[in-house]
Amino acid sequence: MNPKVELSESIIDLYQKLLNDNSIKDNTDTVDSALRTYSRILDLNYIPSQNTTNAFLKVLEACSKHRLHSLDRDSILVIKKAGIINKRNDLVITIMTNHLYWAITKQPEICNELIDIINEMVNETCPYLIVVRAYYQITQYFVSKKNFDSCKIYLDKIKTIIAVVKDYQILYYYYLSLGNFHFVQGELYKTIYYLSKVIYYKDSAPDLDQYYRAHYLLALSYASNSIMDKAIHHIDILLNNKSGYNKDTMLIMKSRMLTQSKQYPEAEEILLKLRKSNPSNQALIGKVNVDLFISALMQADKEKIENRYKKLNDVNIKMVHPLFLNYYYIHVSQPDKVDIEKIIKDYQETETKHNPFAKQYLYFLLEYFIKNKDYLRAYKQLQLLKQKLNSLEVEYKKSELESYLELLESYETFNNNEASKREFVSSIKQEKLEKSLIGKTLAFRKVIGDCKIIANAHFSNVLITGETGTGKEMIAKLIHYNSNRKSNDFCELNLTAMSSSLIESELFGYKKGAFTGALQDKKGLLEIVHNGTLFLDEISEIPLDIQAKLLKVVEEKSFYPVGSTKPVSSNFRLICASNQDLLSLTESNQFRLDLYYRISNYEIKLPTLRDRKDDIPLITKHFVEYYCGKLTKPSFELNDEQISRLLSYDYPGNIRELKNLIQRIVICFHSGQSIDQVISDSLRLKKSPSQLQSFNLEEIEKKTIISALKEVNGIQSKAARLLGISNNAIARKITKYDLRNYCN
Repeated sequence: MNPKVELSESIIDLYQKLLNDNSIKDNTDTVDSALRTYSRILDLNYIPSQNTTNAFLKVLEACSKHRLHSLDRDSILVIKKAGIINKRNDLVITIMTNHLYWAITKQPEICNELIDIINEMVNETCPYLIVVRAYYQITQYFVSKKNFDSCKIYLDKIKTIIAVVKDYQILYYYYLSLGNFHFVQGELYKTIYYLSKVIYYKDSAPDLDQYYRAHYLLALSYASNSIMDKAIHHIDILLNNKSGYNKDTMLIMKSRMLTQSKQYPEAEEILLKLRKSNPSNQALIGKVNVDLFISALMQADKEKIENRYKKLNDVNIKMVHPLFLNYYYIHVSQPDKVDIEKIIKDYQETETKHNPFAKQYLYFLLEYFIKNKDYLRAYKQLQLLKQKLNSLEVEYKKSELESYLELLESYETFNNNEASKREFVSSIKQEKLEKSLIGKTLAFRKVIGDCKIIANAHFSNVLITGETGTGKEMIAKLIHYNSNRKSNDFCELNLTAMSSSLIESELFGYKKGAFTGALQDKKGLLEIVHNGTLFLDEISEIPLDIQAKLLKVVEEKSFYPVGSTKPVSSNFRLICASNQDLLSLTESNQFRLDLYYRISNYEIKLPTLRDRKDDIPLITKHFVEYYCGKLTKPSFELNDEQISRLLSYDYPGNIRELKNLIQRIVICFHSGQSIDQVISDSLRLKKSPSQLQSFNLEEIEKKTIISALKEVNGIQSKAARLLGISNNAIARKITKYDLRNYCN
């Protein structure tokens, strides 16, 4: 018999026997020998029969599935050639994918070859599921290398396939890929969102190992966000199933989560049972003793701390995280051993995204600085660390930073140090404000840049103009909190629908007995805001008699409270805002020209939202995450079509209108309603300004006022309330449009 044919027939008999007897696990050496035999057939320039090649690939597929065979570069080429000979690209892709799963950690040197073969073998005849599974495994490799750009390429490839065919198993791998991707990047709220979808598709899970990995990553993600009940839920799933995770390791993880959530008796019960059931496992006993010691520290139980510290040997003490040793030194035994500068330096060099002790570190540093009455340094250090702690950006519960502020304010020494407290609070407000001002368009960035420039010129009065809802108040605060006045008061007064007497009382204050009802002295905002900033919103609504008094105050920086004969000096900065053109109002004698020039040393005009539409996706994402945090729900993303529909609208109410729309979207999404329907219902009721261009704006205003006056039988005060404007404002507009015939 021809030796080539003989080899071919012997190898197929061997393969069939291995497959039929299900004995691959017990014959890895034989499989290795068979692979070399197949390679020899190819070397003899003999093309094996279809049955031989099919059997060969089937055995290698089964072998790779059980992870029983280490491929070298020569073996990879043999398998590739076998697939080409028999046109079985799908089998080759499956073999390479299976092998890539464990080559990532055991044979990293061949991963790139495996990926190259997969990409070469993918064609239009390959089943989508096999291709998606391969792409998923490739994303795992790039995630392990932190090569996120390459990872995104394969995520996009999977997304393209999903657009063609919506199969639950394909969606399973897609969400699993996204979950792993965001976990390694430290975006834990996104990890939770996508892996929760993986759990939802449980019945479609073709690979239980990956399904249980999703539970494991969810446990870590929830724990990093201090949502311990959900973290423990996922650990329990791993404990109650054949997940492949070491049971003792999972129990220790569960005990640590219970400890961090202050469920100390339950945590210690698990640890004591582990110690009792594993008396010969010294490594495990060491971990248990360390965790019991840490539990005692967190309970501040001095008796337990000392007793459990005695159980630690030198090896165990090295296992204790430096953070908790320093807790021990500072609170119990040897505070002189604490080297705070080294702690800060070491922590800054530590990768903290998934550090289970991150939160404890923050509290330790906070307590240390508070004990030393160094409050500003406490805040600055927290700021530095917070940048590294991605978990604190998730608003599943009250912001950690706000909690620290409340904790600091609870200390009497801090409350007695007013200057320190003011600087601390203003720094927090400045940070929150700057994170809320979102935009990348040139017009918006110019406004932000102008604000930071004019902030330093603290003697200049600023006029902010722009349509309703463009964020004039936030811009005023940005100027204040970037100036050297930021540690002093920022007071605001909205002048809409306020009478002259009320405005006068609010601005100047009054003395007891100045008028009926003045039962005690009251400081006006001008006095309160000494060395700070006064923000007057809708300055166009201020009555003419008050305009004259305000002009004098702005010029002289002194005033008389109502009923007082003694002047009060105030070094304040004035920021005003208006949605109307003040110069036009000066022409009709509704606003004093001299006051206009006094309040507008520097003018900032805010762009409308329709003039910065490129910012809408960023603003939308911000508000989605914000309101999801308020509802303590995972965040989500709007799809391209939904974003496109938001971009098509002009938003006459600007950012405020978009904010309200996103709030409705978030509420409806988490109650199971359709986002598309919410957008349709909201935008259908409104007309864009572009649809009103054929109308005269003043004519529209005039008709609206006439309708309001007719509705209330010509009573001006009622019409003003109906229109949401002040009595003074409607009086000016009635004069402007000569509508006296419609009034009683």
